[in-house]
Amino acid sequence: MNKTEDIEALKSFSDDNEDLERLESILDKFNVFESLGLVRQEIRHSAFLRWLLDPSQTHGLGDYWLRQFLKMVIKRGEEQLRTEASLFDLDGWDISEAEVRKEWNYIDLLIVDDRNMFVCVIENKIDSSEHSDQLNRYKEIVEEEFENHKRAYVFLTASGATPSNASYIPINYRDLALTLEAALGRRASQVNAEMKLFVQHYVDMVRRHIMRDS
Repeated sequence: MNKTEDIEALKSFSDDNEDLERLESILDKFNVFESLGLVRQEIRHSAFLRWLLDPSQTHGLGDYWLRQFLKMVIKRGEEQLRTEASLFDLDGWDISEAEVRKEWNYIDLLIVDDRNMFVCVIENKIDSSEHSDQLNRYKEIVEEEFENHKRAYVFLTASGATPSNASYIPINYRDLALTLEAALGRRASQVNAEMKLFVQHYVDMVRRHIMRDS
């Protein structure tokens, strides 16, 4: 195809193209996270995820998304969690009193469920990489502090990168966003319109700026 044909093909594609117009309207939408400049700030992502995962918060999802997130972790980490936790275990747990800590001993997020003697470490990376042997250190800290708990370790990144410590389960932001969006859909009647829009803004921002397969 020569240059003239290329130009004609481009004109044909852009002329009265409903799909292109729909895409442009999506990209032109106001997004609260983009407007506040929070797109690539790991600490802000961790704060928002802590809020969403905490069953006691005001998002209206209760412990539903926490449960869906842990299901994803257990499915992905079948090998790492073989002696720790299973989907069968999770189905029988009441996780409504689980606590989600942020920056506890420098760990980005720590889910603590004393009722079921379970903890989950989440190390969150967007643009930065591992440093200072942190994954090993966090594992040692949690093993000492929660000696009798079942333990899961998650390495959350944009691409699902392989962690240096094999105990950590790689999770990517694409799957996190899809799981959250599915939870919103299934619990639509429990979440008020303003809160649903707020969470959807977060999902849209992740799709546009963090997921690799936009």
